[in-house]
Amino acid sequence: MATPRNAHQSLCNDAGEVVTGTLPAIVATASSFPPVLYTQEEIMEAFLKQHPHLSNDDIDFVQRVFRGTMYRTGPMYVNREDMFRKMSRVEYLDHVKPKLLDLSVRASKDAIDKWGGDLGSITHMIWGTMTGSIQAPTVDVQVARQLGLSPAVKRLNVENMGCITGFRCLGLARDIAAADPRHVVLVVTADVRSALGNQMSAHVPDTKVDRSHVIVSALFRDGAGAAIVTGTNMTSAPLWEIISHESKMLPEESLNMVTMKERNDGIIKVSIDRHLPESIGAELPSFVASLLEPHRIPIGSCCFAVHTGGPKVLRIVAESLGIDPIRMGMSWTVLKRYGNLSGSSNLVVLDHVTRFLQQPDLFLSDADIEDNERFQLAEYCVCLSFGPGVSIEGILLKNACWGSYSPDSNNARS
Repeated sequence: MATPRNAHQSLCNDAGEVVTGTLPAIVATASSFPPVLYTQEEIMEAFLKQHPHLSNDDIDFVQRVFRGTMYRTGPMYVNREDMFRKMSRVEYLDHVKPKLLDLSVRASKDAIDKWGGDLGSITHMIWGTMTGSIQAPTVDVQVARQLGLSPAVKRLNVENMGCITGFRCLGLARDIAAADPRHVVLVVTADVRSALGNQMSAHVPDTKVDRSHVIVSALFRDGAGAAIVTGTNMTSAPLWEIISHESKMLPEESLNMVTMKERNDGIIKVSIDRHLPESIGAELPSFVASLLEPHRIPIGSCCFAVHTGGPKVLRIVAESLGIDPIRMGMSWTVLKRYGNLSGSSNLVVLDHVTRFLQQPDLFLSDADIEDNERFQLAEYCVCLSFGPGVSIEGILLKNACWGSYSPDSNNARS
């Protein structure tokens, strides 16, 4: 029986050749969304409706922020009339909990169907969200029951890790799968982050708009992602082999650059420092080097699955690493179609990269593709996300299907 390699061991043999086949693997990915996609203009108009009698300066700010996201559409569970209406804490919980369950079950079922394996062979389940609350039983219990997983499945509920949740959970799944070749891990993250707009302090007409409310309302949307990770005892063909994963907390002065606080009246206050992208960009070159250099993998051999934190974040990732934007075009696609899904966007972007890997024609024929959405696969994929702390998560994947591609065309979407 092959022994799984440690995440920090080099993949290269003495001849400098990459050795694979002894690594945990991703055998399926999936994503799910609410049934309705609103245009960003529709969402902006709903925000303005809930904030009447703003000054011209405030209206201009709202329009610049919403349009500056570059979102075309955004998935939201709430109906148009309830967008940005202040909910009581109980009403908020009654709204988000069933939606988290719905998203999680649909994404999980899709991943399981694509995998085609035996439900009873799933040994572990990791469920994550930033749409947190103090409530038991937790959503992972309900998901496991609805899916029909074994009552002996080992569950972990991960909350409040923000926009790193998906890749943090995937890295943990890699370690679990590496510990025993028989392990099969279901990873699912779900978020109903548009509901932050229902937990803001109610706007008083004819008063100045809270600019942090504008930013949160423009950014966050709803969705879920899932993946199935297996040990080396896999019976399904791998899509990605998980080479390694790394985590890093930025220097202490970054601690309060991203915060979320709950007040006595149930109001949730989110604060995002405008210098956050630059702080991330300053750390990225050394962080990505720590992923690639132990395995002698050049950055030019990688494509990227990056958390959809916003246009400025995506631009700074490309600039700081000196990579061709075509290597991370799928992040732009997810950003423009679905927005910032908090930690769930991690697996949603990876799912879209995987779908391109399997059926590039689905994307090649899309008439709405813009220049920064052009995408080119590579032999390796670097997954990156950023969240409170400030912290960075990174996962290095090897494209297990790479041999089936022509190195000349490389299935570039253009």
